[in-house]
Amino acid sequence: MEELILGRCASVGIVDPSGGNFEPRVVVGAGTVIGRNSRLMAGVVVENDVKIGDRCILHPNVVIGYGCRLGSDVEIESGTVVGSEGFGFAQDAKRNSYPIPQTGIVVLEDRVRLGANSCIDRATYRETRIKAGTKMDNLCHVAHNVQIGENCLLTAMLCVAGSTTIGDRVMTSGQTGIIDHVSVCSDAVLLHRAGVTKDVEKPGVYAGLPLQPVGEYMKNTAVMKNAVEMRRRIGDLEAHFENQSKT
Repeated sequence: MEELILGRCASVGIVDPSGGNFEPRVVVGAGTVIGRNSRLMAGVVVENDVKIGDRCILHPNVVIGYGCRLGSDVEIESGTVVGSEGFGFAQDAKRNSYPIPQTGIVVLEDRVRLGANSCIDRATYRETRIKAGTKMDNLCHVAHNVQIGENCLLTAMLCVAGSTTIGDRVMTSGQTGIIDHVSVCSDAVLLHRAGVTKDVEKPGVYAGLPLQPVGEYMKNTAVMKNAVEMRRRIGDLEAHFENQSKT
């Protein structure tokens, strides 16, 4: 890989010697290394000491925070921030909040795709990592120190809290939520606003909150559709037997 080390602000379109293309208003920090044939579109900001591989595409107004690492063939859609400050605070006895330094980085491996207006937080320490081939939709949030495996398909409004681990080939439907410090095994599928509050240990299809195998979820959902009618009928039966006991 023939690399270009940069430290400048581009106010007009620039084609660099490594074969990349920088559109207007691109800002590249000192010590950043960019591989061959990568394209930084209008308004992209890349902070200091970033490494970007070959053939990457950063769409308009993407921000890559300092020290982050991108493999080759990474594509990031408009408005996404990689390496935003992780959300961590310590509180005193009066519940005043003090920021905990977030000193880690984000690593995106080869062929990762991030949708528009998503946020990938840098780690509190070490790294937040999304592994090779994973594709993420728009409006997703990945918190500090999360690890996401290879070839996952993660759809819009996914929210993953800190220090959670997701295996390989995991699929999620819209608005899936995963709490902190849990593990989701490889080959799990999470549907219907799945709410993950404990480890998912076996491959399979799960749905709902509380999370349950999709077959059980469908049965329970069918019953809950008639819950009000069932309550009324039980009330009628209770009243009937109470009246009989009085006679």
